[in-house]
Amino acid sequence: MATRTIAAAAALAVAVAAGALVAGTTGRPSPAYAEGSPTVTVAAVGDMACDSSDSAFKQGAGTALRCAQKRVSDAVVRDTSVTAVLGLGDYQYDCGDAKDYQVSYTPTWGRLNPLMDPVAGNHEYQTGKDAFGAACPTTNTTAANYFAYFGSAAHVQDQGHFSFDLGAWHVVALNGNCSRVGGCSATSTQTKWLAADLAADTQPCTLAYWHQPLFTGLSGGPATAYRPWWTLLHDAGADVVLNGHVHDYQRYAALAPDGTPDTTGGITQYVVGTGGEKLVSVASSAVPHPVVNATTFGYLRLHLADGSWSAEYLQDGGQVLDASSGTCHHAPAASATAIASASATDAPADSPSATAAASDPTTDTATDTATATVTDTATDTATPPPTTPAPTPVAPSTGTELFGNGSVEASGTPYLGTYSGSDQVSWSTAAAHTGTHSVRIRNTAASAQ
Repeated sequence: MATRTIAAAAALAVAVAAGALVAGTTGRPSPAYAEGSPTVTVAAVGDMACDSSDSAFKQGAGTALRCAQKRVSDAVVRDTSVTAVLGLGDYQYDCGDAKDYQVSYTPTWGRLNPLMDPVAGNHEYQTGKDAFGAACPTTNTTAANYFAYFGSAAHVQDQGHFSFDLGAWHVVALNGNCSRVGGCSATSTQTKWLAADLAADTQPCTLAYWHQPLFTGLSGGPATAYRPWWTLLHDAGADVVLNGHVHDYQRYAALAPDGTPDTTGGITQYVVGTGGEKLVSVASSAVPHPVVNATTFGYLRLHLADGSWSAEYLQDGGQVLDASSGTCHHAPAASATAIASASATDAPADSPSATAAASDPTTDTATDTATATVTDTATDTATPPPTTPAPTPVAPSTGTELFGNGSVEASGTPYLGTYSGSDQVSWSTAAAHTGTHSVRIRNTAASAQ
């Protein structure tokens, strides 16, 4: 465990000016944190730079649907509030070849290496041939290229797991490639390390991140290999889990390790596999289902405060597609009363949308689909922006409420106005959600604010 004390803003400025960083740089600077700093702002994202053999690479320019590593990394570079980047794995597709790093990752996401705290993804360990027929590095059985590229930031001596403190937060990084690191079961070396690390944690808030999510948003259901980690984290009162791997954005309600809602001690999971390589859609049959999901490139920005957090998912063009917040389970009493639960904000009506015809050449996902439409079914408390005047309510005769500043599907004219109430899912069916919700809807079928 470590507390960061070295400034990184100047190092990032130098890296951006140079246009790229050299692969294998070690001892990279860390972000600046004062002891007891009230808020630390970080970015989180994974699944980044596409293979230079991809037909959508186009000398690094990419397309609307693939190879968007430059656009997304540009957005993070411009975001001067970000002091650290939690890398969620799969940095260079298809299997981390050095020549691909040189032309794809390094000139784009590599500019942020001074801020990067990486964890390994499955593509760092990919062997055999890549999706384009080229041989993967033979050393990928140990992710040697990945560990060499990121140097000391990747913590090769511990097989890629480590922890550190950011202000009031304890942050745990894990290697989710279970078969490559001795397993992820309750008796594995890494899981025992996690138990000891959490037992020693004295921070009021805890965040953990690794590549592959427990709750995937896919039809295959949860990836149960990670349930032992969730059990330890849940029992320790952890607050947030971040993952990549599935190439979309997802936010879940606070959950127990078995996927059931847990409003008192649950963990909020975010999936942010949107760093540029490609996009997929959440399966409608996924259980549990995310309360918000967006199939668009972008990154998650988290503000880690003393006793609470807030977050925005930003599309690569800068639009905020989702906003959420929460109180830490071990927060001081004053902080615990400040934020009751997560909130959500939908995409603006003018967000672009597109659909790809090509199928995914890897085994990670099935289809490439890009749309900026955010699906919001949050049961959390949501309040509208204070600067927006409340319109006069006009209730439709039937429709479905999507809680959390979400859009309303209705027959005829969409709902216009403000609704506050309990236990309502639609105007024509029985209740299926509990809690009190406040929603403001703009008079457009496309989205809401």
